Amino acid sequence: MWMRALLKGGSALVLVVSLSGSALAVAQPGGVFTDDDGSVHEANIEFIAAKGIAEGCNPPVNDLFCPDQPVTRAQMATFLTRALSLPLATSPFTDTTGSVHEASIGAVAETGITVGCNPPANNLFCPDQPVTRAQMATFLTRALSLPLATSPFTDTAGSVHEASIGAVAETGITVGCNPPANDLFCPEQLVTRAQMATFLTRALSLPGDCTSVNLTLLNPDAPGDDTANPNGEWVQFRNESASTAFLSQCRVEDEGPTHTYTFPAGLTLGSGAPITLYSGCGTDTKWALYWCAGEVWDNAGDTITVRNPDGTIVDEFSYDFGE
Repeated sequence: MWMRALLKGGSALVLVVSLSGSALAVAQPGGVFTDDDGSVHEANIEFIAAKGIAEGCNPPVNDLFCPDQPVTRAQMATFLTRALSLPLATSPFTDTTGSVHEASIGAVAETGITVGCNPPANNLFCPDQPVTRAQMATFLTRALSLPLATSPFTDTAGSVHEASIGAVAETGITVGCNPPANDLFCPEQLVTRAQMATFLTRALSLPGDCTSVNLTLLNPDAPGDDTANPNGEWVQFRNESASTAFLSQCRVEDEGPTHTYTFPAGLTLGSGAPITLYSGCGTDTKWALYWCAGEVWDNAGDTITVRNPDGTIVDEFSYDFGE
Protein backbone atom coordinates (compact mmCIF):
# COMPACT_ATOMS: atom_id res chain seq x y z
CA MET A 1 0.00 0.00 0.00
CA TRP A 2 1.27 3.44 -0.85
CA MET A 3 0.01 6.99 -1.24
CA ARG A 4 -0.37 9.18 -4.27
CA ALA A 5 -1.20 12.84 -4.26
CA LEU A 6 -3.61 14.52 -6.67
CA LEU A 7 -3.04 18.22 -7.32
CA LYS A 8 -5.33 20.78 -8.91
CA GLY A 9 -3.82 23.99 -10.17
CA GLY A 10 -0.61 23.13 -8.38
CA SER A 11 -2.23 22.75 -4.93
CA ALA A 12 -2.64 19.43 -3.12
CA LEU A 13 -6.29 18.37 -3.33
CA VAL A 14 -6.53 14.82 -2.04
CA LEU A 15 -4.41 11.82 -1.07
CA VAL A 16 -5.46 8.49 -2.52
CA VAL A 17 -4.43 5.12 -1.11
CA SER A 18 -3.58 2.69 -3.90
CA LEU A 19 -3.37 -1.08 -3.80
CA SER A 20 -2.14 -1.53 -7.37
CA GLY A 21 0.90 -3.19 -8.06
CA SER A 22 10.77 5.21 -15.77
CA ALA A 23 15.78 9.69 -20.41
CA LEU A 24 17.38 10.44 -23.25
CA ALA A 25 16.73 9.93 -26.93
CA VAL A 26 18.94 7.62 -28.95
CA ALA A 27 21.79 9.68 -30.34
CA GLN A 28 22.56 9.70 -34.01
CA PRO A 29 26.07 9.13 -35.43
CA GLY A 30 28.65 11.89 -35.35
CA GLY A 31 29.60 14.61 -32.98
CA VAL A 32 30.83 13.64 -29.54
CA PHE A 33 34.02 11.70 -30.29
CA THR A 34 36.51 12.18 -33.12
CA ASP A 35 37.83 8.61 -33.31
CA ASP A 36 34.64 6.62 -33.95
CA ASP A 37 33.65 8.08 -37.32
CA GLY A 38 32.69 5.32 -39.72
CA SER A 39 32.65 2.61 -37.05
CA VAL A 40 29.77 0.12 -37.25
CA HIS A 41 29.35 0.84 -33.55
CA GLU A 42 29.29 4.64 -33.94
CA ALA A 43 25.58 5.20 -33.30
CA ASN A 44 25.73 3.00 -30.21
CA ILE A 45 28.82 4.79 -28.91
CA GLU A 46 26.94 8.07 -29.30
CA PHE A 47 23.93 6.54 -27.56
CA ILE A 48 25.79 5.57 -24.38
CA ALA A 49 27.61 8.92 -24.41
CA ALA A 50 24.28 10.76 -24.62
CA LYS A 51 23.02 8.77 -21.64
CA GLY A 52 26.12 9.60 -19.60
CA ILE A 53 27.29 5.99 -19.48
CA ALA A 54 30.59 6.81 -21.20
CA GLU A 55 32.50 10.08 -21.02
CA GLY A 56 35.47 9.36 -23.27
CA CYS A 57 38.95 8.01 -22.65
CA ASN A 58 41.15 11.14 -22.58
CA PRO A 59 40.03 13.34 -19.69
CA PRO A 60 39.57 16.18 -19.27
CA VAL A 61 39.02 16.79 -22.98
CA ASN A 62 37.18 13.50 -23.57
CA ASP A 63 36.89 13.94 -27.32
CA LEU A 64 38.16 10.38 -27.87
CA PHE A 65 36.37 7.10 -27.14
CA CYS A 66 39.27 4.69 -27.87
CA PRO A 67 36.84 2.25 -29.52
CA ASP A 68 39.38 -0.53 -30.08
CA GLN A 69 40.72 -0.58 -26.53
CA PRO A 70 39.59 -3.54 -24.43
CA VAL A 71 37.16 -2.86 -21.60
CA THR A 72 38.65 -3.44 -18.16
CA ARG A 73 36.69 -4.92 -15.26
CA ALA A 74 36.82 -1.56 -13.50
CA GLN A 75 35.43 0.25 -16.55
CA MET A 76 32.71 -2.40 -16.86
CA ALA A 77 31.68 -1.68 -13.28
CA THR A 78 31.30 2.02 -14.05
CA PHE A 79 29.44 1.41 -17.32
CA LEU A 80 26.92 -0.82 -15.53
CA THR A 81 26.57 1.46 -12.52
CA ARG A 82 25.78 4.44 -14.75
CA ALA A 83 23.54 2.47 -17.11
CA LEU A 84 21.46 0.99 -14.31
CA SER A 85 21.51 4.03 -12.00
CA LEU A 86 22.97 1.89 -9.21
CA PRO A 87 23.73 3.57 -5.87
CA LEU A 88 27.47 3.89 -5.27
CA ALA A 89 28.83 1.68 -2.52
CA THR A 90 31.98 0.78 -0.60
CA SER A 91 34.08 -1.78 -2.43
CA PRO A 92 34.58 -5.03 -0.49
CA PHE A 93 37.75 -5.87 -2.45
CA THR A 94 41.32 -5.31 -1.32
CA ASP A 95 42.72 -4.31 -4.72
CA THR A 96 40.43 -1.39 -5.62
CA THR A 97 41.53 1.27 -3.12
CA GLY A 98 42.19 4.58 -4.85
CA SER A 99 40.64 3.57 -8.14
CA VAL A 100 38.40 6.16 -9.78
CA HIS A 101 36.02 3.25 -10.31
CA GLU A 102 36.08 2.11 -6.66
CA ALA A 103 32.54 3.18 -5.72
CA SER A 104 31.13 1.69 -8.93
CA ILE A 105 32.92 -1.57 -8.20
CA GLY A 106 31.25 -1.47 -4.80
CA ALA A 107 27.90 -0.91 -6.50
CA VAL A 108 28.14 -3.97 -8.76
CA ALA A 109 29.37 -6.06 -5.85
CA GLU A 110 26.52 -4.89 -3.62
CA THR A 111 23.95 -5.87 -6.25
CA GLY A 112 25.52 -9.26 -7.00
CA ILE A 113 26.63 -8.43 -10.52
CA THR A 114 30.17 -9.43 -9.59
CA VAL A 115 31.50 -11.76 -6.90
CA GLY A 116 35.22 -11.17 -7.40
CA CYS A 117 37.95 -12.68 -9.54
CA ASN A 118 39.74 -15.15 -7.23
CA PRO A 119 37.30 -17.83 -6.10
CA PRO A 120 36.70 -19.12 -3.55
CA ALA A 121 38.16 -16.24 -1.52
CA ASN A 122 36.87 -13.56 -3.90
CA ASN A 123 38.55 -10.74 -2.00
CA LEU A 124 40.01 -9.38 -5.24
CA PHE A 125 38.29 -7.68 -8.17
CA CYS A 126 41.23 -7.54 -10.61
CA PRO A 127 40.14 -4.08 -11.79
CA ASP A 128 42.68 -3.76 -14.60
CA GLN A 129 42.02 -7.14 -16.17
CA PRO A 130 40.31 -6.94 -19.57
CA VAL A 131 36.83 -8.42 -19.88
CA THR A 132 36.25 -11.40 -22.15
CA ARG A 133 33.08 -11.88 -24.18
CA ALA A 134 32.09 -14.75 -21.88
CA GLN A 135 32.52 -12.61 -18.77
CA MET A 136 30.56 -9.81 -20.44
CA ALA A 137 27.67 -12.22 -20.92
CA THR A 138 27.60 -13.06 -17.23
CA PHE A 139 27.88 -9.41 -16.17
CA LEU A 140 24.89 -8.46 -18.33
CA THR A 141 22.85 -11.53 -17.41
CA ARG A 142 23.21 -10.74 -13.72
CA ALA A 143 22.72 -7.00 -14.19
CA LEU A 144 19.50 -7.42 -16.19
CA SER A 145 18.27 -10.53 -14.34
CA LEU A 146 17.99 -12.37 -17.65
CA PRO A 147 16.74 -15.96 -17.58
CA LEU A 148 19.53 -18.45 -18.27
CA ALA A 149 19.27 -20.21 -21.62
CA THR A 150 20.91 -22.83 -23.82
CA SER A 151 23.78 -21.42 -25.84
CA PRO A 152 23.26 -21.69 -29.62
CA PHE A 153 27.01 -21.44 -30.27
CA THR A 154 29.36 -24.34 -30.98
CA ASP A 155 32.34 -22.96 -29.05
CA THR A 156 30.81 -22.42 -25.59
CA ALA A 157 30.24 -26.00 -24.38
CA GLY A 158 31.64 -26.50 -20.89
CA SER A 159 32.16 -22.81 -20.16
CA VAL A 160 31.05 -21.65 -16.70
CA HIS A 161 29.46 -18.75 -18.60
CA GLU A 162 27.59 -20.98 -21.09
CA ALA A 163 24.06 -20.38 -19.76
CA SER A 164 24.69 -16.62 -19.54
CA ILE A 165 25.95 -16.63 -23.13
CA GLY A 166 22.70 -18.36 -24.02
CA ALA A 167 20.79 -15.64 -22.18
CA VAL A 168 22.38 -12.74 -24.08
CA ALA A 169 21.90 -14.62 -27.35
CA GLU A 170 18.25 -15.37 -26.60
CA THR A 171 17.52 -11.68 -25.96
CA GLY A 172 19.43 -10.47 -29.04
CA ILE A 173 22.19 -8.69 -27.13
CA THR A 174 24.69 -10.74 -29.11
CA VAL A 175 24.42 -12.40 -32.48
CA GLY A 176 27.79 -14.16 -32.59
CA CYS A 177 31.29 -13.27 -33.70
CA ASN A 178 31.62 -14.80 -37.19
CA PRO A 179 29.04 -13.28 -39.53
CA PRO A 180 27.21 -14.31 -41.54
CA ALA A 181 27.23 -17.82 -40.04
CA ASN A 182 27.34 -16.56 -36.44
CA ASP A 183 27.63 -20.06 -35.00
CA LEU A 184 30.57 -18.98 -32.83
CA PHE A 185 30.65 -16.69 -29.80
CA CYS A 186 34.45 -16.41 -29.36
CA PRO A 187 34.08 -16.52 -25.56
CA GLU A 188 37.75 -15.81 -24.78
CA GLN A 189 38.05 -12.81 -27.08
CA LEU A 190 38.39 -9.49 -25.30
CA VAL A 191 35.50 -7.04 -25.50
CA THR A 192 36.41 -3.69 -27.02
CA ARG A 193 34.90 -0.42 -25.84
CA ALA A 194 33.08 -0.10 -29.16
CA GLN A 195 31.60 -3.59 -28.89
CA MET A 196 30.56 -2.89 -25.32
CA ALA A 197 28.70 0.21 -26.50
CA THR A 198 26.66 -1.99 -28.82
CA PHE A 199 26.04 -4.66 -26.18
CA LEU A 200 24.82 -2.00 -23.73
CA THR A 201 22.63 -0.27 -26.31
CA ARG A 202 20.95 -3.54 -27.24
CA ALA A 203 20.53 -4.45 -23.59
CA LEU A 204 18.98 -1.13 -22.63
CA SER A 205 16.67 -1.20 -25.65
CA LEU A 206 14.99 -4.46 -24.62
CA PRO A 207 11.28 -4.15 -23.78
CA GLY A 208 10.98 -2.92 -20.23
CA ASP A 209 8.89 -3.97 -17.24
CA CYS A 210 7.08 -1.18 -15.41
CA THR A 211 5.36 -3.37 -12.85
CA SER A 212 7.20 -1.64 -9.99
CA VAL A 213 6.70 1.89 -11.35
CA ASN A 214 3.67 3.51 -9.73
CA LEU A 215 1.92 6.80 -10.32
CA THR A 216 2.56 8.76 -7.11
CA LEU A 217 1.85 12.42 -7.85
CA LEU A 218 -0.16 14.21 -10.52
CA ASN A 219 -1.24 17.73 -11.42
CA PRO A 220 -3.72 17.43 -14.31
CA ASP A 221 -4.90 21.07 -14.18
CA ALA A 222 -2.14 23.52 -15.10
CA PRO A 223 -2.16 26.93 -13.39
CA GLY A 224 -3.68 29.55 -15.70
CA ASP A 225 -4.42 28.78 -19.33
CA ASP A 226 -3.80 25.07 -19.97
CA THR A 227 -3.06 25.56 -23.66
CA ALA A 228 -0.47 28.27 -22.91
CA ASN A 229 1.13 26.32 -20.06
CA PRO A 230 1.13 22.60 -21.01
CA ASN A 231 4.12 21.90 -18.76
CA GLY A 232 2.00 23.07 -15.85
CA GLU A 233 0.26 19.71 -16.02
CA TRP A 234 2.30 16.63 -15.26
CA VAL A 235 2.30 13.16 -13.76
CA GLN A 236 5.06 11.71 -11.60
CA PHE A 237 6.08 8.07 -11.25
CA ARG A 238 8.31 6.34 -8.72
CA ASN A 239 10.14 3.02 -8.79
CA GLU A 240 8.83 1.29 -5.67
CA SER A 241 11.12 -1.76 -5.96
CA ALA A 242 14.55 -2.43 -4.48
CA SER A 243 16.17 -2.74 -7.90
CA THR A 244 16.50 -0.69 -11.08
CA ALA A 245 13.41 -0.62 -13.31
CA PHE A 246 13.68 -0.75 -17.11
CA LEU A 247 11.04 1.44 -18.73
CA SER A 248 11.80 1.05 -22.44
CA GLN A 249 8.60 0.86 -24.52
CA CYS A 250 6.23 1.10 -21.52
CA ARG A 251 3.29 3.42 -22.24
CA VAL A 252 1.24 6.10 -20.49
CA GLU A 253 -2.28 6.78 -21.80
CA ASP A 254 -5.21 9.03 -21.03
CA GLU A 255 -8.81 7.87 -21.23
CA GLY A 256 -9.76 6.60 -24.67
CA PRO A 257 -6.87 6.69 -25.23
CA THR A 258 -6.67 10.05 -26.96
CA HIS A 259 -2.98 10.48 -26.15
CA THR A 260 -0.25 7.83 -25.74
CA TYR A 261 3.31 8.39 -24.53
CA THR A 262 5.98 5.70 -24.96
CA PHE A 263 9.00 5.71 -22.66
CA PRO A 264 12.21 6.01 -24.70
CA ALA A 265 14.68 3.19 -25.33
CA GLY A 266 17.31 2.82 -22.66
CA LEU A 267 15.33 4.55 -19.91
CA THR A 268 16.07 3.19 -16.42
CA LEU A 269 14.88 4.32 -13.03
CA GLY A 270 16.81 3.56 -9.88
CA SER A 271 15.26 2.11 -6.74
CA GLY A 272 13.04 4.68 -5.05
CA ALA A 273 13.70 7.28 -7.75
CA PRO A 274 10.98 9.53 -9.22
CA ILE A 275 10.56 10.76 -12.77
CA THR A 276 8.09 13.39 -13.98
CA LEU A 277 6.29 13.37 -17.34
CA TYR A 278 5.28 16.87 -18.50
CA SER A 279 2.61 17.32 -21.14
CA GLY A 280 4.45 20.05 -23.05
CA CYS A 281 7.76 20.20 -24.90
CA GLY A 282 11.27 20.30 -23.47
CA THR A 283 14.56 18.44 -23.30
CA ASP A 284 14.45 15.10 -21.52
CA THR A 285 16.70 14.66 -18.49
CA LYS A 286 17.32 11.89 -16.00
CA TRP A 287 14.40 13.08 -13.89
CA ALA A 288 12.07 14.76 -16.40
CA LEU A 289 10.41 13.66 -19.64
CA TYR A 290 8.42 15.77 -22.10
CA TRP A 291 5.39 14.44 -23.97
CA CYS A 292 5.19 17.45 -26.33
CA ALA A 293 1.50 16.75 -26.81
CA GLY A 294 0.03 20.02 -25.53
CA GLU A 295 -2.89 19.71 -23.11
CA VAL A 296 -3.37 16.00 -22.28
CA TRP A 297 -5.34 15.59 -19.06
CA ASP A 298 -8.98 16.63 -18.80
CA ASN A 299 -9.44 19.11 -15.97
CA ALA A 300 -12.84 17.70 -15.00
CA GLY A 301 -11.77 14.08 -14.90
CA ASP A 302 -9.67 11.50 -16.70
CA THR A 303 -8.01 8.10 -16.35
CA ILE A 304 -4.24 7.62 -16.31
CA THR A 305 -3.12 4.16 -17.43
CA VAL A 306 0.40 2.71 -17.37
CA ARG A 307 1.04 -0.33 -19.56
CA ASN A 308 3.93 -2.70 -20.09
CA PRO A 309 5.16 -3.06 -23.69
CA ASP A 310 2.88 -6.08 -24.16
CA GLY A 311 -0.17 -3.97 -23.28
CA THR A 312 -0.69 -5.30 -19.76
CA ILE A 313 -1.99 -2.65 -17.36
CA VAL A 314 0.43 -2.21 -14.44
CA ASP A 315 -1.17 0.87 -12.84
CA GLU A 316 -4.33 2.87 -13.39
CA PHE A 317 -5.92 5.83 -11.65
CA SER A 318 -9.08 7.81 -12.35
CA TYR A 319 -10.01 11.23 -10.96
CA ASP A 320 -13.24 13.23 -11.15
CA PHE A 321 -13.42 16.87 -10.07
CA GLY A 322 -17.12 16.95 -10.85
CA GLU A 323 -16.89 20.08 -12.99
